[in-house]
Amino acid sequence: MKIILVRHALTLSNKNNTISLPTTTIIDEGKIALDRTKEFLKYYEFKKVYTSNYIRTQQTAKYLGYYDFIEDSRIREIDFGDFKGKNIDKIIRENGEYFITPPSQRLNLKYPNGESRMDVYKRVSSFLDDMEKQNENVLVISHGIAIRMAIMWVLNDFSNMDYFNLKNGSITVIEINGKKKTLECVNKI
Repeated sequence: MKIILVRHALTLSNKNNTISLPTTTIIDEGKIALDRTKEFLKYYEFKKVYTSNYIRTQQTAKYLGYYDFIEDSRIREIDFGDFKGKNIDKIIRENGEYFITPPSQRLNLKYPNGESRMDVYKRVSSFLDDMEKQNENVLVISHGIAIRMAIMWVLNDFSNMDYFNLKNGSITVIEINGKKKTLECVNKI
């Protein structure tokens, strides 16, 4: 079975280096990458499409031609708490400890009034465990950090967590064959 993960299309927040909100929408410029994504998806068969409960993933699904999707909040982006909607450079200047913390300690560091990466890993893992039990190919339209956590689920190793920079509209494919999990591709666009 395969879990085909697609990161949502480019948003104005992505372009302007700000933390997105649940209501952040995709922009026309992001649809260029999705046109390529559409072509790549023709090589995969799947019966179900899942999106997060955030607008940008659902808009991405619809642009790709999938209107009959299942919403699942476990695959949503990390909750950045008080940082939502703010400029990332400004956040780093004013709250650098959240970004200079060594990677080995960053996994459990919660954003103010938000989540930690481990929180995201637990909910994404729960979703992936359910998909594995269903044992059928699925398309999952999600977010950068959530897809990174899916990669960590395969690797069972967090040491490289921050080295996967997933592009908007990119495809990452997890193949599961019995107990064996393989990354077929990462960040294909």
